[in-house]
Amino acid sequence: MKNFLIADAVIKDNYTKFCGLTLVPTTTKGGDKWEVSLPTNGEIRNCSILNANSGYGLCQLHGAQSIYFRNIYAKSGVTLRLESGVGGIYAGVFDIQAKNVRNENGRTAVMMNPHTTHNGTVKIDSVWSKSSSACLLIHKGFIDRKHKDDPDATIGSYANDSEINNVHAIFGVDAQVDDKEVYVLEPDAEMYKLYRNNCYGNVKSFDDPSLVPVFITVEDTWQIKVTNATFEGFKENVKAIVTSEDVREREKIKWKIVDSLPNVEVNRYSE
Repeated sequence: MKNFLIADAVIKDNYTKFCGLTLVPTTTKGGDKWEVSLPTNGEIRNCSILNANSGYGLCQLHGAQSIYFRNIYAKSGVTLRLESGVGGIYAGVFDIQAKNVRNENGRTAVMMNPHTTHNGTVKIDSVWSKSSSACLLIHKGFIDRKHKDDPDATIGSYANDSEINNVHAIFGVDAQVDDKEVYVLEPDAEMYKLYRNNCYGNVKSFDDPSLVPVFITVEDTWQIKVTNATFEGFKENVKAIVTSEDVREREKIKWKIVDSLPNVEVNRYSE
């Protein structure tokens, strides 16, 4: 698919599996030699999804080249998910740009996680969230189950000139928070009382207060520049950008923290 436009779509979801829009590369061996082997030169604008599952959302990119997003919104879930985990041997996203990405009562407006894929440049401007887990979740890659026996697999990355500018997070108590990320919240007994099981059966996610404005765990695996990150409604001691180093000690006891939540039923843990 080349030279395409997707515009003015409203996806009325009901917390189902998979994203509303998913861009993937070919999985045919030798397909990388084709003139077009992944979605190329496209624009996705004025699109939204309502009632998305916390693990999915509006749009996920496993493989794409030169895609521009403008005015995209998700109520629940993830608005723009740059996670190239199941794109096959030709996975990867390159030259991705976005402007005005919004999320409400969801997990996050922008998620980045390269798994084992080495991706290109991502540039995003104007990201907003209200009562979401975080406005940005930017994670270090990892060797996933599909690659655990591959001796050539390495932790993935994005190009080091990637950047996200003008980020604003508004605190709320109706965010979707994965169980494995509960520890990111500064310990607070009153906040823990607000955690509750969601209404749609995702046992890995709770409905609860926003965690932090921005959470970044890339450490030294790759670099991303985040500028003008602001927030409102969070506690005064919250940092605009929280890193894995800031919460490392709490991460060691993350399941103990989940077990301590007084008003949730924990069915099983995330892997």
